[in-house]
Amino acid sequence: MKSGRGMLTAADIMTRKPVVLRAGASITEAIGVLLRRDISGVPVVDDAGGLVGILSERDCLRVIAVGEYSAVDHERLRAVSEFMSQPKYTVTPEVGIYSLADFFLTHHERRLPVIEHAKLVGLVSRRDVLSGIRKMMRRGRLPTTAEERGPKLYPSATDTSADVLGDRLG
Repeated sequence: MKSGRGMLTAADIMTRKPVVLRAGASITEAIGVLLRRDISGVPVVDDAGGLVGILSERDCLRVIAVGEYSAVDHERLRAVSEFMSQPKYTVTPEVGIYSLADFFLTHHERRLPVIEHAKLVGLVSRRDVLSGIRKMMRRGRLPTTAEERGPKLYPSATDTSADVLGDRLG
């Protein structure tokens, strides 16, 4: 927990060893992993543990929906790399839970890869944020000041002086 202040960060709530796939894995194998593990998406990593993509249920549905997968392709077992999406967003372990909650409210993402030193170190989902909120509530108090809320993904209007906001809006 961040400096004992009660503020949780991505490092506190993330899944530290998420299920991952390699780009060369077959799409058939990937669908099996999603179904067996009851997860909606998975990071795709290279041999060094660097993030190269995300494979979601939606990406897997696209295999059929766009007609790219025929009986011949079943024999070929096409690779995950042909269907994965490029990661749009990542976070560092220090990002605070308030920023994570705000991100999930304002973006149509279900998960955020946590990157440190160019390597995937974890995965934060919307459910992880909910679990963190519950943990903080059980402790009796949610942090309310900007200082207590901790590191941010990006500056917000509430953390910016009125003079700077006037310049931005004027």
